[in-house]
Amino acid sequence: MKNAPSQEEFFNWLADIPAQQIIGQRDFWLEFQLTKVCLKNCDYCAKGCGPSMPHSFMQASLPMFYIDQAKKDPLFTREVTYSGGDIFLSYDLTSQEYLPGLLQHADPANNRIVIKTNSHWVNSKHSDKILHDLTDCTIAPVKKDEFGFMRGYLRIDVGVNKHNRNSETDTARMIYKIARSKSNAVFYVTYLNSDEKCQPDSVYKLDEKYELTNAPIIRMINNLRNFGAKIAPANIDGLPALMINDRTVVFVGGKDLYAVCRGAKMSGAIKPGETRLRFKRGLAYPIVFDHVNAGLGGIGDGFINTPIRADNDELKDFSRIKTELTHMATEYEGKVSKNR
Repeated sequence: MKNAPSQEEFFNWLADIPAQQIIGQRDFWLEFQLTKVCLKNCDYCAKGCGPSMPHSFMQASLPMFYIDQAKKDPLFTREVTYSGGDIFLSYDLTSQEYLPGLLQHADPANNRIVIKTNSHWVNSKHSDKILHDLTDCTIAPVKKDEFGFMRGYLRIDVGVNKHNRNSETDTARMIYKIARSKSNAVFYVTYLNSDEKCQPDSVYKLDEKYELTNAPIIRMINNLRNFGAKIAPANIDGLPALMINDRTVVFVGGKDLYAVCRGAKMSGAIKPGETRLRFKRGLAYPIVFDHVNAGLGGIGDGFINTPIRADNDELKDFSRIKTELTHMATEYEGKVSKNR
Protein backbone atom coordinates (compact mmCIF):
# COMPACT_ATOMS: atom_id res chain seq x y z
CA MET A 1 0.00 0.00 0.00
CA LYS A 2 1.36 3.41 -0.95
CA ASN A 3 2.73 5.50 1.92
CA ALA A 4 2.12 2.73 4.49
CA PRO A 5 4.02 3.26 7.78
CA SER A 6 7.23 1.38 8.33
CA GLN A 7 6.56 0.87 12.03
CA GLU A 8 3.76 -0.07 14.42
CA GLU A 9 4.59 2.58 17.01
CA PHE A 10 2.02 5.00 15.65
CA PHE A 11 -0.92 2.88 16.78
CA ASN A 12 0.78 2.07 20.07
CA TRP A 13 1.10 5.83 20.56
CA LEU A 14 -2.64 6.08 20.12
CA ALA A 15 -3.23 3.57 22.91
CA ASP A 16 -3.77 0.59 20.59
CA ILE A 17 -7.35 1.62 19.79
CA PRO A 18 -8.81 0.49 16.42
CA ALA A 19 -8.14 3.07 13.74
CA GLN A 20 -11.80 3.66 12.91
CA GLN A 21 -12.53 4.45 16.56
CA ILE A 22 -9.60 6.84 16.75
CA ILE A 23 -10.33 8.80 13.61
CA GLY A 24 -14.10 8.49 13.66
CA GLN A 25 -14.76 9.11 17.35
CA ARG A 26 -11.70 10.75 18.91
CA ASP A 27 -10.95 14.46 18.90
CA PHE A 28 -8.21 15.83 16.67
CA TRP A 29 -6.15 18.97 16.32
CA LEU A 30 -4.40 20.48 13.29
CA GLU A 31 -0.69 21.05 12.79
CA PHE A 32 0.83 22.89 9.84
CA GLN A 33 4.52 22.46 9.06
CA LEU A 34 4.99 25.85 7.46
CA THR A 35 8.62 25.37 6.41
CA LYS A 36 11.62 23.07 6.76
CA VAL A 37 14.26 25.78 6.75
CA CYS A 38 15.98 26.45 10.09
CA LEU A 39 19.23 28.14 11.04
CA LYS A 40 19.95 25.31 13.47
CA ASN A 41 20.93 21.78 12.50
CA CYS A 42 20.00 19.81 15.64
CA ASP A 43 20.78 16.11 15.38
CA TYR A 44 17.57 15.16 17.23
CA CYS A 45 15.26 16.97 14.80
CA ALA A 46 12.59 14.47 13.79
CA LYS A 47 11.43 16.58 10.84
CA GLY A 48 14.72 16.79 8.96
CA CYS A 49 14.85 20.58 9.12
CA GLY A 50 18.00 22.64 8.73
CA PRO A 51 19.75 25.51 6.93
CA SER A 52 20.15 23.51 3.71
CA MET A 53 16.41 22.98 3.24
CA PRO A 54 14.45 25.12 0.74
CA HIS A 55 14.04 28.70 1.95
CA SER A 56 10.32 28.71 1.29
CA PHE A 57 7.05 28.70 3.23
CA MET A 58 3.65 27.11 2.81
CA GLN A 59 1.18 29.43 1.13
CA ALA A 60 -0.92 31.09 3.84
CA SER A 61 -4.12 30.22 2.00
CA LEU A 62 -3.58 26.49 2.65
CA PRO A 63 -3.82 26.46 6.48
CA MET A 64 -6.57 29.06 6.33
CA PHE A 65 -8.58 26.79 4.02
CA TYR A 66 -8.26 23.72 6.25
CA ILE A 67 -8.81 25.58 9.51
CA ASP A 68 -12.10 26.95 8.16
CA GLN A 69 -13.19 23.49 7.04
CA ALA A 70 -12.11 21.74 10.26
CA LYS A 71 -14.27 24.13 12.29
CA LYS A 72 -17.30 22.37 10.80
CA ASP A 73 -16.20 19.05 12.31
CA PRO A 74 -17.58 18.55 15.86
CA LEU A 75 -14.46 16.53 16.81
CA PHE A 76 -12.08 19.42 16.14
CA THR A 77 -10.47 20.44 19.46
CA ARG A 78 -10.08 24.02 18.25
CA GLU A 79 -6.32 23.70 18.58
CA VAL A 80 -3.99 24.79 15.78
CA THR A 81 -0.22 24.26 15.78
CA TYR A 82 2.23 26.11 13.55
CA SER A 83 5.62 24.43 13.32
CA GLY A 84 8.72 24.32 11.16
CA GLY A 85 11.61 24.62 10.63
CA ASP A 86 11.89 28.06 12.11
CA ILE A 87 8.56 29.73 11.45
CA PHE A 88 9.93 33.15 12.42
CA LEU A 89 12.26 33.16 9.42
CA SER A 90 9.09 34.12 7.53
CA TYR A 91 9.77 37.71 8.59
CA ASP A 92 12.82 37.64 6.32
CA LEU A 93 11.82 35.14 3.64
CA THR A 94 8.17 36.00 2.96
CA SER A 95 6.31 38.89 4.57
CA GLN A 96 6.30 40.40 8.04
CA GLU A 97 2.53 39.90 7.99
CA TYR A 98 2.62 36.20 7.01
CA LEU A 99 2.71 34.70 10.52
CA PRO A 100 0.54 37.39 12.20
CA GLY A 101 -2.11 36.71 9.55
CA LEU A 102 -2.05 32.98 10.27
CA LEU A 103 -2.21 33.55 14.03
CA GLN A 104 -5.19 35.86 13.71
CA HIS A 105 -7.00 33.55 11.26
CA ALA A 106 -6.77 30.71 13.78
CA ASP A 107 -8.93 32.90 16.06
CA PRO A 108 -6.80 32.93 19.24
CA ALA A 109 -9.62 34.43 21.29
CA ASN A 110 -11.67 31.25 20.86
CA ASN A 111 -9.09 28.59 20.00
CA ARG A 112 -5.81 27.41 21.42
CA ILE A 113 -2.81 28.31 19.27
CA VAL A 114 0.52 26.47 19.57
CA ILE A 115 3.76 27.58 17.97
CA LYS A 116 7.06 25.71 17.95
CA THR A 117 10.28 27.67 17.95
CA ASN A 118 13.99 27.42 18.70
CA SER A 119 13.84 30.93 20.28
CA HIS A 120 16.49 32.26 17.87
CA TRP A 121 14.15 35.09 16.86
CA VAL A 122 14.96 37.05 20.04
CA ASN A 123 18.29 37.97 18.43
CA SER A 124 16.87 38.95 15.03
CA LYS A 125 16.31 42.45 13.71
CA HIS A 126 12.57 41.67 13.79
CA SER A 127 12.44 40.76 17.50
CA ASP A 128 10.41 43.82 18.53
CA LYS A 129 7.89 43.26 15.72
CA ILE A 130 7.60 39.55 16.55
CA LEU A 131 7.08 40.30 20.25
CA HIS A 132 4.37 42.80 19.34
CA ASP A 133 2.66 40.29 17.04
CA LEU A 134 2.71 37.50 19.65
CA THR A 135 1.31 39.87 22.25
CA ASP A 136 -1.30 41.32 19.91
CA CYS A 137 -2.82 37.92 19.13
CA THR A 138 -3.35 36.96 22.79
CA ILE A 139 -4.53 40.05 24.62
CA ALA A 140 -8.14 38.79 24.80
CA PRO A 141 -9.20 37.51 28.24
CA VAL A 142 -8.49 33.83 28.87
CA LYS A 143 -11.75 31.93 29.20
CA LYS A 144 -13.20 28.42 29.37
CA ASP A 145 -15.24 27.05 26.50
CA GLU A 146 -18.36 24.87 26.78
CA PHE A 147 -16.17 21.80 27.34
CA GLY A 148 -14.18 23.36 30.17
CA PHE A 149 -11.01 23.92 28.12
CA MET A 150 -9.08 27.17 28.39
CA ARG A 151 -9.06 29.42 25.32
CA GLY A 152 -7.47 32.76 24.47
CA TYR A 153 -3.83 31.98 25.19
CA LEU A 154 -0.76 31.15 23.15
CA ARG A 155 1.27 28.02 23.85
CA ILE A 156 4.93 28.19 22.86
CA ASP A 157 6.91 24.94 22.62
CA VAL A 158 10.69 25.28 22.72
CA GLY A 159 13.61 22.90 23.26
CA VAL A 160 17.00 23.55 24.81
CA ASN A 161 20.00 21.29 24.25
CA LYS A 162 23.61 20.90 25.27
CA HIS A 163 24.89 21.22 21.69
CA ASN A 164 23.69 24.82 21.55
CA ARG A 165 24.30 26.69 24.78
CA ASN A 166 22.77 29.79 23.20
CA SER A 167 19.41 28.02 23.32
CA GLU A 168 19.40 28.28 27.12
CA THR A 169 20.04 32.03 27.08
CA ASP A 170 17.78 32.67 24.08
CA THR A 171 14.89 30.71 25.63
CA ALA A 172 15.27 32.56 28.92
CA ARG A 173 15.34 35.91 27.10
CA MET A 174 12.24 34.96 25.08
CA ILE A 175 10.30 33.91 28.20
CA TYR A 176 11.40 37.06 30.03
CA LYS A 177 10.35 39.38 27.20
CA ILE A 178 6.94 37.77 26.78
CA ALA A 179 6.40 37.65 30.56
CA ARG A 180 6.90 41.42 30.63
CA SER A 181 4.31 41.93 27.91
CA LYS A 182 0.54 41.60 28.15
CA SER A 183 0.56 38.28 26.29
CA ASN A 184 -1.37 35.32 27.67
CA ALA A 185 1.39 32.78 27.02
CA VAL A 186 2.16 29.32 28.32
CA PHE A 187 5.58 27.78 27.61
CA TYR A 188 6.50 24.11 27.31
CA VAL A 189 10.27 23.88 27.62
CA THR A 190 11.87 20.52 26.86
CA TYR A 191 15.45 19.37 27.10
CA LEU A 192 16.07 17.32 23.96
CA ASN A 193 19.15 15.30 23.13
CA SER A 194 19.85 12.29 20.96
CA ASP A 195 22.86 10.97 22.83
CA GLU A 196 21.69 11.39 26.40
CA LYS A 197 18.60 10.26 28.30
CA CYS A 198 16.11 12.95 29.17
CA GLN A 199 15.33 11.18 32.44
CA PRO A 200 17.27 8.73 34.62
CA ASP A 201 15.72 5.43 35.71
CA SER A 202 14.72 6.71 39.14
CA VAL A 203 12.62 9.86 39.59
CA TYR A 204 13.23 9.97 43.31
CA LYS A 205 17.01 10.20 43.40
CA LEU A 206 18.85 13.37 42.55
CA ASP A 207 22.15 11.78 41.55
CA GLU A 208 24.95 13.10 39.35
CA LYS A 209 23.26 11.82 36.22
CA TYR A 210 20.05 13.63 37.09
CA GLU A 211 21.87 16.87 37.88
CA LEU A 212 23.70 16.64 34.56
CA THR A 213 20.49 15.97 32.64
CA ASN A 214 18.67 18.88 34.28
CA ALA A 215 21.62 21.26 33.97
CA PRO A 216 20.39 23.11 30.83
CA ILE A 217 17.00 23.82 32.44
CA ILE A 218 18.68 24.98 35.64
CA ARG A 219 20.94 27.30 33.65
CA MET A 220 17.88 28.64 31.83
CA ILE A 221 16.25 29.41 35.20
CA ASN A 222 19.40 31.17 36.38
CA ASN A 223 19.44 33.20 33.15
CA LEU A 224 15.86 34.27 33.87
CA ARG A 225 16.98 35.40 37.32
CA ASN A 226 19.86 37.35 35.82
CA PHE A 227 17.41 39.15 33.52
CA GLY A 228 15.44 40.17 36.61
CA ALA A 229 12.47 37.78 36.33
CA LYS A 230 10.47 36.80 39.38
CA ILE A 231 10.24 32.98 39.46
CA ALA A 232 8.15 30.76 41.70
CA PRO A 233 7.04 27.10 41.61
CA ALA A 234 3.33 26.65 40.92
CA ASN A 235 0.63 24.01 40.61
CA ILE A 236 -1.44 24.55 37.46
CA ASP A 237 -4.42 22.18 37.25
CA GLY A 238 -2.46 19.56 39.18
CA LEU A 239 0.70 19.90 37.08
CA PRO A 240 4.01 21.24 38.40
CA ALA A 241 5.08 24.44 36.71
CA LEU A 242 7.00 27.68 37.12
CA MET A 243 5.28 31.05 37.31
CA ILE A 244 7.23 33.95 35.79
CA ASN A 245 6.39 37.47 36.97
CA ASP A 246 3.10 36.18 38.43
CA ARG A 247 1.70 35.88 34.89
CA THR A 248 3.50 33.56 32.49
CA VAL A 249 3.37 29.79 33.07
CA VAL A 250 6.33 27.55 32.17
CA PHE A 251 5.97 23.76 32.10
CA VAL A 252 9.16 21.75 31.92
CA GLY A 253 8.32 18.73 29.80
CA GLY A 254 10.11 15.41 30.19
CA LYS A 255 11.77 16.52 33.42
CA ASP A 256 11.31 16.08 37.14
CA LEU A 257 10.56 19.68 38.12
CA TYR A 258 11.24 18.92 41.76
CA ALA A 259 14.83 17.99 40.89
CA VAL A 260 15.14 21.04 38.65
CA CYS A 261 13.97 23.34 41.45
CA ARG A 262 16.32 21.72 43.92
CA GLY A 263 19.21 22.16 41.51
CA ALA A 264 18.24 25.80 41.02
CA LYS A 265 17.91 26.21 44.81
CA MET A 266 14.17 26.89 44.71
CA SER A 267 11.69 25.70 47.31
CA GLY A 268 8.03 24.80 47.19
CA ALA A 269 7.96 22.59 44.09
CA ILE A 270 5.73 19.51 43.88
CA LYS A 271 7.64 16.40 44.90
CA PRO A 272 8.11 13.52 42.45
CA GLY A 273 5.31 10.98 42.53
CA GLU A 274 2.61 13.52 43.31
CA THR A 275 1.97 14.33 39.66
CA ARG A 276 3.82 13.81 36.39
CA LEU A 277 3.66 15.49 33.02
CA ARG A 278 2.49 12.80 30.64
CA PHE A 279 0.73 12.70 27.30
CA LYS A 280 -2.75 11.23 27.70
CA ARG A 281 -2.68 8.62 24.97
CA GLY A 282 -5.74 8.06 22.86
CA LEU A 283 -7.62 11.20 23.93
CA ALA A 284 -6.84 13.11 20.73
CA TYR A 285 -4.58 12.90 17.72
CA PRO A 286 -3.01 15.36 15.28
CA ILE A 287 -3.63 15.68 11.57
CA VAL A 288 -0.44 17.21 10.20
CA PHE A 289 -0.11 19.14 6.93
CA ASP A 290 2.85 20.18 4.86
CA HIS A 291 2.57 21.76 1.40
CA VAL A 292 2.12 18.33 -0.26
CA ASN A 293 0.60 15.80 2.16
CA ALA A 294 -1.60 15.35 5.21
CA GLY A 295 -0.75 12.66 7.71
CA LEU A 296 -1.78 11.02 10.98
CA GLY A 297 0.65 12.12 13.64
CA GLY A 298 3.23 13.38 11.17
CA ILE A 299 4.52 13.50 7.61
CA GLY A 300 6.91 11.04 5.96
CA ASP A 301 8.17 7.54 6.73
CA GLY A 302 6.48 5.92 9.71
CA PHE A 303 3.22 7.83 9.25
CA ILE A 304 0.13 7.39 7.14
CA ASN A 305 0.02 10.16 4.52
CA THR A 306 -2.27 11.18 1.71
CA PRO A 307 -1.81 13.96 -0.89
CA ILE A 308 -3.76 17.13 -0.18
CA ARG A 309 -4.38 17.84 -3.87
CA ALA A 310 -6.66 15.91 -6.23
CA ASP A 311 -5.66 14.85 -9.73
CA ASN A 312 -6.85 18.21 -11.08
CA ASP A 313 -4.45 19.98 -8.64
CA GLU A 314 -7.33 21.40 -6.57
CA LEU A 315 -7.13 21.13 -2.78
CA LYS A 316 -9.18 18.24 -1.42
CA ASP A 317 -11.89 19.00 1.10
CA PHE A 318 -10.92 18.30 4.69
CA SER A 319 -13.65 15.67 5.04
CA ARG A 320 -12.19 13.78 2.06
CA ILE A 321 -8.69 13.86 3.53
CA LYS A 322 -9.97 12.56 6.85
CA THR A 323 -11.87 9.75 5.10
CA GLU A 324 -8.82 8.74 3.07
CA LEU A 325 -6.63 8.66 6.18
CA THR A 326 -9.25 6.54 7.97
CA HIS A 327 -9.37 3.97 5.18
CA MET A 328 -5.57 3.80 4.88
CA ALA A 329 -5.13 3.45 8.64
CA THR A 330 -7.77 0.73 8.88
CA GLU A 331 -6.24 -1.20 5.98
CA TYR A 332 -2.77 -0.98 7.45
CA GLU A 333 -3.97 -1.89 10.93
CA GLY A 334 -5.67 -5.00 9.55
CA LYS A 335 -2.38 -6.12 7.99
CA VAL A 336 -0.53 -5.52 11.25
CA SER A 337 -3.13 -7.49 13.25
CA LYS A 338 -2.75 -10.51 10.96
CA ASN A 339 1.00 -10.54 11.54
CA ARG A 340 0.77 -10.39 15.34
